[in-house]
Order: sequence, then C-alpha cells, then structure tokens
Amino acid sequence: ASNIRGQVWTSGGLLGRDADRLLFGVGMRDDAGAGVLSVVGGATFFVAAYMLGPRLDEEGRPRFTRGANHRDFMGHDTTLLSLGIMVTSFTWYGYVAGGSVNPREVRDLRGIEWMVLNITFGSASSMVVTTLDGYYHHRRLKAFHDNYPEEEEEGENTPRPHPPEPLNYIRIVNGLLAGLIAANAGGSRMQPWAGIVTGAGAGLSYLAGSRIMVRLQVDDPTDSAALHFCCGLWGLVASG
Repeated sequence: ASNIRGQVWTSGGLLGRDADRLLFGVGMRDDAGAGVLSVVGGATFFVAAYMLGPRLDEEGRPRFTRGANHRDFMGHDTTLLSLGIMVTSFTWYGYVAGGSVNPREVRDLRGIEWMVLNITFGSASSMVVTTLDGYYHHRRLKAFHDNYPEEEEEGENTPRPHPPEPLNYIRIVNGLLAGLIAANAGGSRMQPWAGIVTGAGAGLSYLAGSRIMVRLQVDDPTDSAALHFCCGLWGLVASG
C-alpha cells in the first residue's frame, strides 16, 4: 500500500499528476484515495472473502447451494447499519474536504468548496440509483411470485418458489458510500453537474460489482469489495 501511495501521491511517481510516461502522459488524479485506498482495499476485501468462503444458514448449508435459506443471509440490524452510515458520511466531510487540499494556499480554498459540493451531490445521486434499483427488482420478484403457476401442464404439483426477499437495505444505503468514494478522486476539480453524474455512475458500478460477486459465488456480507473497488475505479476514470 505504501508503494502504491508513493507512485500516485508523489511528484516523481509513475502514476502521479506530473507523470508523462504512462496514462497518455496526463498522470492520474486521486485527491483523497479513491485508488490508493478504495481500489486497493476493495481488492483486499475480495481476496479475504474468497478465502473465508460463503456463510452457512441455520441448517449448515452454504449460501450459494441449492435449497439454502437466503433469508438467513440478509442484514438484521438495520438500525446500527444506518447509524454507521450516518457517522461515516458526516466525518467524510472533514476527512476528504480537509485532507485532499492545502488550505494554506488560496487557490485550494475553491477546491474545498467543490469537494464538499461534489461529495454531497454524488452521494445523493448514487443513493437514488440504488434505491430505484432495489424497488424495481423487489416489485419484479413479487410479481413473479404472485403469478407463479400452482401446477404444471402435466398436472404435477410443483414447489412454489420462496416469496421475494425484502428490500436489500444494505445495498440501498451502500449507495450513499458509493458516491462518496467515487468523489474522492477528483471532487476538488469537478463542476457540481459532473459530481452528480459521477455519483450516479458510482451507484451503477456498485450494483454491477455486487451482482458479479454473486455470480462468482464470493460471499461478501457487506459488499465491501464491490463497493470500494468498483466505485473507486469509476471515480478515477470519471475524474479524467
């Protein structure tokens, strides 16, 4: 991690802002650690989740096996989850806005303003995306369950599928963090409209990464790998 930090946040680094050998000679902008912290951390979370393996339900069946009760793997304490998200998002303003620029330089004071605006707009737009996605998939699964035929054409009884799970609250509130992470890369130099677009893209990136993790059958209870890696990578691309 320290080596990656040196390659990005130092003037002589291979990926620094002044680099002229890689990335088309324009270097890489990472104001507050979208790549150095989030992408590296997300890759680490993925390896850890893969090595630990899937969780077991009450009957000892792994999560992704046929017949496992998926309700046993939903988040249960949404109150503490919401409290943690609120505290994290509040402290983000001091950590990112105050640590990504040098307040002693007058030209950087405007960067603090842009950073505060962009992490606010970006987190809001990304959470809107994840909320709409959650409602859409919940309604679609509910309609499928309600219209499922009781009997096949041959007359044999078929087991009715489990009722749809409640809204994936973890995935919805993680949308707030998705916008915050993506804004870390270039929030101090983005216009507010770009912050909104970046946040919406972060929400889509997180949802795609979360579903890829399920396809790969890697059990990540809090979606940390998809959240940090995909949103951090998108933030680096969006910052230009």
